[in-house]
This record gives sequence, C-alpha cells and structure tokens, in this order.
Amino acid sequence: MKKIISCALMMITVLSLLLVLVSCGAKPNDDPDKVVAALEAAGYEDVYKTSKGFSYLGVSGIDWKVSGIIMEPKCEWIEVYYFESTTAANNAWEKMQEEAQSWFNNPSDYGSKFVCEKSGNMIWFGTENAVKAAK
Repeated sequence: MKKIISCALMMITVLSLLLVLVSCGAKPNDDPDKVVAALEAAGYEDVYKTSKGFSYLGVSGIDWKVSGIIMEPKCEWIEVYYFESTTAANNAWEKMQEEAQSWFNNPSDYGSKFVCEKSGNMIWFGTENAVKAAK
C-alpha cells in the first residue's frame, strides 16, 4: 500500500512540474503575420505590422515590428520586434530593454505583469497576457 501511495504522489509531482514548465516561458509566434492574426482574434485594437520607422530606437537590423493593445478591463499591450538575425537581436538587447522600461510606468495601470524578453531573432515587451495572446 505504501508503494502505491508513494508512486501516486510521485506521479502527481511529475505532472505538476510538467504543467508548470509548459505554462512558463510564453513567447509570441515566430511569424509576424500569425501574431497579427492572433492579436486580432483576441480582440486587440490598433494591431499592425510594419517594417519602417525604427530609426528613433537607435538599433539596427529590425525587419518587422508587430504591436497591439486592448484597453478593457485593464490595459494589455505588446510590441514584438523581429530582427534580421540572432546577432542583431543580441546587439540590440540592452537598448531594447531601456526602450521597454520607458513604456512601463505604473504597474497598477496594467492587467497583468510586464515582461521584456528575447528569443533567437525576436525581442518583445508588454504585458504577460498580451504575450500569451500573441502565440
């Protein structure tokens, strides 16, 4: 009987850890067009994809930017930058973190936690719920 209970508890622990790992690390889709479609389907407004107007950021190598916002019940927003290469994203990472922080004022203004992350040739920042919507 003790072996059965121990085995059941071990299985529950393993499944719980797996669930935690799967739920963490949300990242937008690698395809900017799919991010646009996902945000629009989730009800985000002012969703757009552009390849122009990045000179104000002071970084190079950006191919695309996708952004979207939803205001109700609390503000959720995201900006996803797609770079030419992982090297370009790595070179821009510090500057993009500064840019992200300049957008983030009062945490109570937003519906979910603020995130700024990088993966491969992508850098994104905004609210956690918006990142999940951009999958």
